[in-house]
Amino acid sequence: MLSPIVITKLFIPQPHPELVHRPRLFAQLNQGLTRKLTLISAPAGFGKTTLVADCAQRLQLSLSTESLSDTRMTWISPDKDDNDPTRFLTYFIASFKQAGGIHENLAESLLDMLQSLQRPPVKDVVPAIINEGAELLNRLVIVFDDYHL
Repeated sequence: MLSPIVITKLFIPQPHPELVHRPRLFAQLNQGLTRKLTLISAPAGFGKTTLVADCAQRLQLSLSTESLSDTRMTWISPDKDDNDPTRFLTYFIASFKQAGGIHENLAESLLDMLQSLQRPPVKDVVPAIINEGAELLNRLVIVFDDYHL
């Protein structure tokens, strides 16, 4: 049976109080909200997580504005131990649920299935998640921090 998830992996990191805001990069990330995928790639220590966490915090503050009121956001910080399809899906479903992107009952059912001794194949769980996402009326921003792990 899977161990319970570490809920802090679903938290948006708090930006440092002395953060230097980068308006040009922030504007580019905002443009990414209109696209299906935005990839940020740079060497370690270049501030990718800091930049996206700052943008995420600003986005959450502005979600009440008319232009962004249909946007939901979730964050996942996987580590090397999450490099297992079942474990990764568990985090993905939990974050999707947290953002309101999946019905509570379906999320609980899928999570129970993934944690049971008789786990279904991942390929049998993924269509339910895709179908749920296809029914979303809102925009959903999913941040995978350190996805390469």
